[in-house]
Amino acid sequence: MSLSPDLDLLRDGFVPEMRDLVETAADALLRLEAHPADAVAVNDLFRVVHTIKGTAGMFDLPILVELVHAAEDLLGAVREGRIALNSEIVDDLLGCFDTLSGWVEAIDTAGRLPEGSADFARIRARRYRGWLGAGGAADTSATETPAAPDQPLVSDLPDWLDLPLRATLAEVLADAAPETRFALIRYSPRAECFFSGEDPAYLMAQVPGRLWFRVVPSAPWAAPEEFDPYHCQLRFDLLSAAPRAEIDHLLRYVVAETEVIEIGRAQIFDGPFDPVTAELLATQFRLACAPEAAVAAIGSAILALFRGAGFHVAPDTLALAVQNASQSGSDLPLRRLRAVVTGEAFAEPVPPPCAPPDPPTVPASEGGAAADRALKIEPAKIDGLVDLVGELVVAKNALPFLANRAENHFGSREMAREIKTHFAVLDRIAQELQAAVMGIRMLPVAVVFRRFPRLVRDISRKLGKSVDLRIEGETTEADKGVIEALADPLLHLMRNSLDHGIETPEERRAAGKPETARLVLRATQEGDKVVLQIEDDGRGIDPEKIRASALRKGLISPETAAGLSETEAVNLIFLPGFSTAETVSDLSGRGVGMDAVRHTIEGLGGTVRLSSVVGLGTTVDLHLPLTLAISKVMAVEIGGQLYGIPMALTAETVRMPAPTIRKVKGRELAHLRGALVPIVRLRERFLLPPRPAEEEAVLVVRIDGAPVGLVVDEFVAGMDVIMKPMSGLLNGVPGYAGTAVLGDGRVLLVLDVKELL
Repeated sequence: MSLSPDLDLLRDGFVPEMRDLVETAADALLRLEAHPADAVAVNDLFRVVHTIKGTAGMFDLPILVELVHAAEDLLGAVREGRIALNSEIVDDLLGCFDTLSGWVEAIDTAGRLPEGSADFARIRARRYRGWLGAGGAADTSATETPAAPDQPLVSDLPDWLDLPLRATLAEVLADAAPETRFALIRYSPRAECFFSGEDPAYLMAQVPGRLWFRVVPSAPWAAPEEFDPYHCQLRFDLLSAAPRAEIDHLLRYVVAETEVIEIGRAQIFDGPFDPVTAELLATQFRLACAPEAAVAAIGSAILALFRGAGFHVAPDTLALAVQNASQSGSDLPLRRLRAVVTGEAFAEPVPPPCAPPDPPTVPASEGGAAADRALKIEPAKIDGLVDLVGELVVAKNALPFLANRAENHFGSREMAREIKTHFAVLDRIAQELQAAVMGIRMLPVAVVFRRFPRLVRDISRKLGKSVDLRIEGETTEADKGVIEALADPLLHLMRNSLDHGIETPEERRAAGKPETARLVLRATQEGDKVVLQIEDDGRGIDPEKIRASALRKGLISPETAAGLSETEAVNLIFLPGFSTAETVSDLSGRGVGMDAVRHTIEGLGGTVRLSSVVGLGTTVDLHLPLTLAISKVMAVEIGGQLYGIPMALTAETVRMPAPTIRKVKGRELAHLRGALVPIVRLRERFLLPPRPAEEEAVLVVRIDGAPVGLVVDEFVAGMDVIMKPMSGLLNGVPGYAGTAVLGDGRVLLVLDVKELL
């Protein structure tokens, strides 16, 4: 379905705002489900949904308006206490928001709404209003997708197309060609439509190609003293020969109040049957679909109708078709039989079109007054500003080199002093500017946390588990790049906790636990790190089971397995290909989730650790840098070349007398504050000749939590750098994480210590 508004305007104005609104509405709905009696929550949700409707109307998108209008009516009934909110209503409304998200993404990527959007909106709107009419029980028939228009079957027509109306239409279409298609329209205006500026009679008068038209009361007339002339109490039925596209365009603002059915003369006459016989036959087909249908009586009635129309059918064949219809709950076996008996064309029904796919989660504004004051900036502009600040940092770092050159090469100590003075001022300004720009890139972890209440709700319902999700520290901020990269790791961890860690209510009762499990998603800031925790009170992880599974899969050797502590054994779940699931499901069992978590977190310069107690629960800790734009490294010298080692891995720098480093079973070890630390000489790793020294410069790093001492020639300094990945011929060279340009123009090679060791 093409769109009339300017596409650039939709993409620049409508799409970002609608993403935010739909995300906010879904979050508000989940909060309301958790606290149904919270009047503030329901009012907030109603206000957001009303804003969505207004935004769609402002951009002339009537299909979205009608869908959201029906959802708004349902929420209004919840707010007024006429309907109690339940899980089924929440499912329906979440489905509405998913549909809107899919449509928004379709507008952004394809510039048009998906095919069938109008029909889907009409069906969903009728379902939402079915809750209102049934006082809390949905009209499930509204969820069915209309049959394809090329199926001339009586059972595909609506119930309101009764025998008298069919007879009337048969007279109108008596001279029409069998293959000609017509549009049968039923318009049921809202009672309060006049207050919205609608004129139902005028609208129906605009329908082109009218062949037949009638106006009837939508309900029995009220007593004169109760009659309200300001409420519409009419219904409009109309038959048109105009193309369906013209009719849909005319009725685009009343999608939820209209039902448009494409029919042909064959459907009215129903092929070889007169309208009365066809109606009776259709009625018997419907009766046959009941689970406890009177198979013999229905078969006899259908047999009589066939024979009365001049068709022969074997009684045994007919009885079998009726039996199959009763067992399957579908009249498809009888419809197939009818096509065989009468020689009519028959098209197998196609599966209903799927709802639009879930859109990618996009950061949304927090709403309220803060959102009104927020200035939305394109990410590319912020990234460009960060790059400029990075270049400023590199240029600033050149001044100390110039000061040293002025003093040592030109012998001007006064000039060197002035350069250092100006460097101090420029360094302060650059640091403040850097902090300000980094602050623009900082986002609260709530941006990624907000997707998990829905995830936990859906998965726990699917698994039959009761889970109370608690989110703590959602205002903690981290760099935009870190936030965006966290989505997949957290998704794997949360799904694993729900699938493997948390028990069913029956298992928890048997273990003396509350039926509702506790799942905590927590964020805190520690120095220049952001720490995320996923904690559950489930069954925990059995280290012996993990050890045995890793051995069985050949991921570790028996010798290695025997030397593992319980903590080390539990962390084997991060090995590539590890899984304890016996079968592959849509949640787990492929052995890629936890390995992907560690790979992503370490790629961000962070670490991941897991701790667990059998029967009490599991905690996963993720330690990540606050920012990725500027990296902190320790510069060291090895063989006359400068190398950088990520500061995130650096524990301390020490100078050790050479004799204190000794070989034990072929490996060098050093005694450092009561612990033996393995020593690695980077000169040997770089195939450089040894350098005799009385004192060794040792940089202690932590790899997977264990200390390792790296022997270098000299420590240089800790510094902030803009690290770029290796590219060109050097792309993929092992042992190197990237490069950075120093202030004097030299290139600093940043080492991937874990890969190097």
